[in-house]
Amino acid sequence: MKIITTVITDIRKIQKWTIILYLVGLVISLPLFLGYIIPIPAAYLLWLKVIHIAGVVILMGNMVIGPLWITYAINSKENNIIHFAMKTICWADIYFSIPGVIVVLISGLMLAPTWGGYDKTSWITASLILLALSGIPAIPTLRAQYKLYRLSYESVQNNKLEKIEFNRAMWIWSVWGTIAIILPLVSFVFMITKPTLW
Repeated sequence: MKIITTVITDIRKIQKWTIILYLVGLVISLPLFLGYIIPIPAAYLLWLKVIHIAGVVILMGNMVIGPLWITYAINSKENNIIHFAMKTICWADIYFSIPGVIVVLISGLMLAPTWGGYDKTSWITASLILLALSGIPAIPTLRAQYKLYRLSYESVQNNKLEKIEFNRAMWIWSVWGTIAIILPLVSFVFMITKPTLW
């Protein structure tokens, strides 16, 4: 029972911070969505772009490196390494992915008026829609991720990995996680190429 309690407590902490950080991002970005324009002196636009690009690098880097970590961990066939990788992936979302989303969203909305506004520029609108849509596959991805974390913790405690359950959760995490990665990647391409979509 202690095994489950410890891992559930850790998962709840991760979920709590996920919710808190997303709410903070929503509260901060809401005025920008509603049309409030923050006047930014021209001298600071370049720095805002740097911050925006740094947010993209942090977000995309974490999204791409997580699957690599778990692949190497699983190939090691060491339960403690698999657990460490899953725990690291869960906490990396708190430290990198969510702040990356918040920084990209807020700095992007602040930069949008220089391109005509997010509601009048098709590639900005499409990028925002794709970023928002990436939250849909993130839900089953995170559920599977927490299950993988719990199973990996139990494998360390029991010295046995429940392979069928673990592989099923890994398949869900991989499929939905791939979709969750592809949407921001397309958004990333739109931000670079700036196509006229409509």
